Amino acid sequence: METIKIAGVKRNAFGKKESKAVRKEGMVPCVIYGNGETIHFAVETRSLRPLIYTPQSYLVEFDIDGKKEVDRKSGSAG
Repeated sequence: METIKIAGVKRNAFGKKESKAVRKEGMVPCVIYGNGETIHFAVETRSLRPLIYTPQSYLVEFDIDGKKEVDRKSGSAG
């Protein structure tokens, strides 16, 4: 399985207003849940293109302010 690396920036402000501000900057607000913690972060819109517009499955490695997080993309809609 291929790995895609995506860099992100941790977010400390949450909510509708803050997410809208993140989107205005050309970023996508994201959340990873698991292992008893929730990580709020933002990534550049263009960095998600290879992940979203493909029928492939990937292992995704997020680099959020220097800390590595791993998530899986199934490649199926739903």
